[in-house]
Amino acid sequence: NRLASYITNMGGNVILLSTSDILKDTSEIQYSDYKSYTVSKLEKLLDFKTEKISKKGISDVIIVIGKDKVHALPF
Repeated sequence: NRLASYITNMGGNVILLSTSDILKDTSEIQYSDYKSYTVSKLEKLLDFKTEKISKKGISDVIIVIGKDKVHALPF
């Protein structure tokens, strides 16, 4: 919820927020088309790695918070 509020306050649109039963080891920002300014900005602000994915989802950018950042977000 903190990350969603942070992105909304920056002017982003949060489409969906969900919690998985399985916690991934590493955090990442997934994007489907190209590495846009938004993806680059989030990568720097959050210190998450980026990964291009082939499937088109509900949004252009998906942020996954893993075990490595679950308690270390900057806000």
